[in-house]
Amino acid sequence: MVLRKLSGWKARCLSLAGRVTVAKAVLATLPTYTMQTVVLPKRICLIKWDDVCQPVTCGGLGFRHFKTINEAFLMKLAFNMLVRRNEYLWVRFIRANFERTEQHFNQDRVGWRCNQDRSFMVKSAYIVRHGEVIGPSNRIWNIIHTFQSLPRIKLFMWLICHRKLMTNDERACRHFADDPSCSIYGAACEDIDHVLRWCPATYQTWNDLIVPNKMYSLSMDISDWIAMNLQGDSNFAKNPSGWPVARDSAGRWLFGFSKFIGACSVTDAELWGAFVGLNLAWDKGFR
Repeated sequence: MVLRKLSGWKARCLSLAGRVTVAKAVLATLPTYTMQTVVLPKRICLIKWDDVCQPVTCGGLGFRHFKTINEAFLMKLAFNMLVRRNEYLWVRFIRANFERTEQHFNQDRVGWRCNQDRSFMVKSAYIVRHGEVIGPSNRIWNIIHTFQSLPRIKLFMWLICHRKLMTNDERACRHFADDPSCSIYGAACEDIDHVLRWCPATYQTWNDLIVPNKMYSLSMDISDWIAMNLQGDSNFAKNPSGWPVARDSAGRWLFGFSKFIGACSVTDAELWGAFVGLNLAWDKGFR
C-alpha cells in the first residue's frame, strides 16, 4: 500500500522537506486502522526517532511513536469492553462468545481518570504510555516553525541548528568518507560553520551582501545567527534592491518570494517580480 501511495507522487523526485510532508500528512496515517486492532511488529529506525518525535517547539518534527500510539488505540478497545458493555455490537458479540464469567462493574466508578469527565482519550493514553518526555525548549525552534517560508528552507534551517548537514566532517564521523577536509579550498575540517560562513567563497559572498559593521555576526553561534537573520534586521544588507523582498516604510523586512520563470530577458524577470510581489502584498493584506 505504501509503495502504491508513493508511486503516484514520484517519490524519488521529492526533496527532503517533501518527503517529511508526505510522511506526516499521508504515510503516518496509513497504519492507523491497523493499530486499533493488532500489535504492530517492531522495526529498526535509522535515525534517532525520539528527537524527531519531539514537539516542533522543542526541536522535533511533531511525529508520534507508532508503537506507543498503537498501544493507546488498543487501550481504547479494552476500555470500551469494560465500560461500554452494551453500546457497541462488536463488544456484545465478543463478550457473549468469549467471556466465561459475568463481571459486574459500578458504572459510577469505572472511568478514565486522566480526563475530568472520565471518558477515554487516545491522546491522554499516549502520554500515559510514553510519558511526557519533552526536550528543552529553545527560541530558535519556535522562530523556524513560525517563519513564513518554503518547507524545504525551514527544514534546511532545522538541520543546520541540529548540526546535521551532510558536510565532509559529518560524513567522516558516519564513516561515509575518510577525509573530513574541504575538497575545494583544502580546509582541515569542512563542518557546518566552514560551509555556511568561513569557506573563502562563502565568506566573500557574505562580504558582498552584508554591511561591514555587521560582519561580526558571522562569529555568533549558528543558532543565534540564524535567529537574528530570521527576525529581520533591515540594516544588514548593502543593497537589497535586487532581491525579491518587500519592506515597510521603515525598511523592516515583510516577506520574500521566488518564482521559476525559465529563460527570459532581464525586463521580463523584473516585470514578473513586480507582478508576483504586488499579488503577494495584496493577498497578505498590504494596501
